[in-house]
Amino acid sequence: MKHSILGLIFCGLNGVSIAASCHISLPTGDLGGYEPAVNEAGISVQQAFWITCPKGVPLQITAGPSQTSSNIQNRQMRNSNNASSRLNYQLCHSYPGAGTCSRIFGDGQVGLPLTATATGVQQGVYFWTHVYGKQKVESGEYIDYVPISINP
Repeated sequence: MKHSILGLIFCGLNGVSIAASCHISLPTGDLGGYEPAVNEAGISVQQAFWITCPKGVPLQITAGPSQTSSNIQNRQMRNSNNASSRLNYQLCHSYPGAGTCSRIFGDGQVGLPLTATATGVQQGVYFWTHVYGKQKVESGEYIDYVPISINP
């Protein structure tokens, strides 16, 4: 039975000086379908923050805990019809080959922030969302919220 992953919603918590000097677009959206028998290694989707800041501004983007699990190391999405049915996932710096996330996108205490130097024009700062394979969960739509902080 196919499971729909409605997606993650990123809640932006901007740094104090960013509002005046930078423009940020946070990713949201559908991560696709999940079928445990078919997606044995899981599902990996590349996503990006689209940022426009003055050239040379150093950027640090942190990702907080999952709202569902209250945890960074063990992030989870909940089924929109049954909150006790959960789907494990992780935010990763690079492609999670072989179904593992070698570098977690986190807050600097748990996992590492994303960093970049602004180019003066719109640029993408990329990361991966990985839903682990072989999870026996109820069918339905799964969702989670993750707070994001962007500090120039």
